[in-house]
Amino acid sequence: MSSPPSGAPSVRAAVVARVKRVRKVFVRPVQRAAREAARSTAAGLGQVFLPPWRCPGCGGWKKVRHLAPCAGVVDVSALRRSTSATGCPRCGLLYVTPFPPASDLRKLYSRGGGWATGHPQDTSDIAGTHLIEALDRIVGFRAPAPGSCVLDFGCGHGRWLNTFAEFGWTTFGIDPALKTAFTRHSELTAVGDSPRFQFVVASHVLEHVPNPGSILEQLGRATLPGGWIYVAVPHLDALPAHRDWKYVLSAGTHLAAYSLHCLTYLLAQSGFDAPVEIVVPKDRKGQFRLRIVARRGSPRPVAPEPLTSALVALRKAGVGTATAR
Repeated sequence: MSSPPSGAPSVRAAVVARVKRVRKVFVRPVQRAAREAARSTAAGLGQVFLPPWRCPGCGGWKKVRHLAPCAGVVDVSALRRSTSATGCPRCGLLYVTPFPPASDLRKLYSRGGGWATGHPQDTSDIAGTHLIEALDRIVGFRAPAPGSCVLDFGCGHGRWLNTFAEFGWTTFGIDPALKTAFTRHSELTAVGDSPRFQFVVASHVLEHVPNPGSILEQLGRATLPGGWIYVAVPHLDALPAHRDWKYVLSAGTHLAAYSLHCLTYLLAQSGFDAPVEIVVPKDRKGQFRLRIVARRGSPRPVAPEPLTSALVALRKAGVGTATAR
């Protein structure tokens, strides 16, 4: 049997090397471009077909997309895709599109989840003195009627509940992640539908939840006529001053952003009168926070504002395009 020519292996190796070079230069770029096109198409479809389909504040169907990019990415169907701010022309709410999967949010805010481990108990047991004084000037909560009850929705370690307890309130809290407050205060697992509370607190909660409109309606039903609600959220209107867009809206935890007009609209939808903004001059972080109180009563209808406040804030801060597309 004759042996193969001595140059055959080297010829085969040269052919293989040439094929690899051709694939590297011509085929792989085409494959990469096709993958990127597929991802882009999936991301575009996601803006339309992935939740939320309706405004999480007022339930409106109309939306203004791509107002500004948001920090963070969302894992959707094995794709890590960027997020952007979407606006509701009915109530003025800005929200992240798409939302993180519900399973991710449940895990984040579960007991022992990422939120609990990232928020150890701080050294202050009560709310800030100047904030308490400013709130008391409006509401007068330091002298409650006998048996007055307060609910803190998302109470964390219980700073607000501790404050109310010092003045004689009966205290209740709800928090799925942090449980330290319930060594001293009563824990609830649901708000309930019957009016029970003279005061309700939702301090830096509404920006974290995927259904703020529904939650405000629940809190409205649980508040007695003439009772009060205190709400604090990142300050969208003040974005041109503090310029912390990631704090106002991001894919990780801050899913919704509120102007004062937006909160006024959503509170009226939930049975509260026009809110009063609380300004704490000595609070160095006050410009980052929108704090309001509103009374349960007979609210006047609030005219829809087509995102004017939000668009002005974005434009002055130089964030995104601030235009509809």
